[in-house]
Amino acid sequence: SIADPKALANCHITAAEMIEHTNDPDKIWRQQRREHPKEGIVHFFHIDRQPKDWRDRKTPEDPKQGLLVYRIVDWIEESKTLKNAQKWPQLSQKLYGLSHYFGDLMQPLHLHHDYDGDEAGLPGLHSQFETKMLNRYEDEIRTGVKSKLQSEKIPPLWITQSLNTLVFDSAQQSYAKAARLFEGAKPA
Repeated sequence: SIADPKALANCHITAAEMIEHTNDPDKIWRQQRREHPKEGIVHFFHIDRQPKDWRDRKTPEDPKQGLLVYRIVDWIEESKTLKNAQKWPQLSQKLYGLSHYFGDLMQPLHLHHDYDGDEAGLPGLHSQFETKMLNRYEDEIRTGVKSKLQSEKIPPLWITQSLNTLVFDSAQQSYAKAARLFEGAKPA
């Protein structure tokens, strides 16, 4: 409901469709292995297990450590091509996936190898921060996000940076918050 209606209309998609399908990658695509063969490793990217040159790559050195950042970059480029070719159903699928993957990118535990807190002695940590707390504080989160979006505009820096830089920097910034999640969860 807070997405730019003009941008959505230019892609022949509605906010209601985006909301309805943004979890398709988790709920549907993971079971459709033939149509989405790599879906299981697309939702994460373990920065702490990447080679030093991961930002210079187009594919991961070890796909078992995740594909998330590369999928986002690839699908944004593919979405541009689909939009220009006016392939609206295919573009819609890419946009559903991108909305989901950007959510994954902002979840710090999707970027850390101990994504569920097992090694830290905090099993189930992932669902605590991704589902349980979001459900519990949904109204406050929605209000906060809406307020932020209304008060902030696209930072000028975003216009001057490459897509890869924006995605990779966002991944690193999100990953940097994982340690705080682990520490904050220990007393709980």
